Amino acid sequence: MKLLVLFLSVLLLFVWLGLQIQADPGYVLLAYHQWTVETPLWFAIASVVLAFILLHLFLRLLTKLSGMTTRWRLWAKQRRLRRAHERTSRGLIELAEGRWQTAEKNLLKAAQDTDMPLINYLSAARAAQELGEDDRRDDYLHKAHSVMPSAEIAVGLTQAQLQLNHHQLEQSLATLRRLHDLAPRHAYILKLLQGIYLDLQDYDNLEALSPSLKKAKVLTPFEYASLQQKIYLGLLQQAEKGHDPAAVESVWYRMPKELHHEPGILIQYVRYLMKTHQATLAEQLLQTALKKKWDTTLVTYYGLLESEDAQKQLQHAEYWLKLHPEDPALLLCLGRLCIRNQLWGKARSYLETCIALAPSAEAYATLAQLLEKMGEQTQANQCYRKGLLLVQRI
Repeated sequence: MKLLVLFLSVLLLFVWLGLQIQADPGYVLLAYHQWTVETPLWFAIASVVLAFILLHLFLRLLTKLSGMTTRWRLWAKQRRLRRAHERTSRGLIELAEGRWQTAEKNLLKAAQDTDMPLINYLSAARAAQELGEDDRRDDYLHKAHSVMPSAEIAVGLTQAQLQLNHHQLEQSLATLRRLHDLAPRHAYILKLLQGIYLDLQDYDNLEALSPSLKKAKVLTPFEYASLQQKIYLGLLQQAEKGHDPAAVESVWYRMPKELHHEPGILIQYVRYLMKTHQATLAEQLLQTALKKKWDTTLVTYYGLLESEDAQKQLQHAEYWLKLHPEDPALLLCLGRLCIRNQLWGKARSYLETCIALAPSAEAYATLAQLLEKMGEQTQANQCYRKGLLLVQRI
């Protein structure tokens, strides 16, 4: 109904306009320099309306064509992106399968069109390293950093790991130190640094790093305690090899006190004390440690000490025998101390009991030396042979 009314209204309007034009057609005169154009008014109006309609249609056509171009570009981009994703997936699968050459090729081709080229370049770097192409590896890592500067830690960690895998410890250490400056609390950076320092036996830097390892909870309490033992044992060994008594003492007194009773560390320090003729201090340290925790290795070293008061040393060991009557290490220790005190019969008894409980080449050799002192060469030779047989079995 509304359309009918509208149609009739438009029809009446055109009829009225037609009557007006017939009654007074009018004209339009256009002049430009020597040119003039005269046309009926209604024709001029119709021309303007027609021109407007044509211009409108033309503009709409341009808009549609522009939209088609945009849509085509978007379609082409999505197609390239889809193909890049497919190629990236194929490259990553080939990388996992150990097909380094094709993996590198596919990952690089896809890097230009993918929306995450960082992954492609990092993975291509791994493939290049497996192919032994260190220069290409470093170039891909540089490109990875270029496409995403904010991923410097990720790129650096990848570089450090690849250098480690290629046994480039010094280069990897330089990379990790730079990363550590950027992110001093980064747990994985700290863990990799710890591993390199251990490999390089750089115990000084490892000691400096250990508080950060503890604070960042990189290691379990057990792992941290084990690391502390390695650090200070290594520092003691290096100081002793350097024949630097001041350095040895510095390491001993700055290490955590609880490590003074760890057998490995204490034995290393006791060896140093024995070499530097400080048997009395070594004896005190061993007695304190054994009082806290019994350890057969420490007992063995106690028997090797040549303290100023050999008799008192023997008495202390005999007190332990009441607590550990069947300890072979203690019996060997007592045998040696009795020899130092020239108690041949007592020494022989301890050593024979030790061998009866747990035969060892060390016990046989000590007993053989005692028998030689006692003039029993035949039995001494038998002990040497038995000890040698035990060594050959090992």
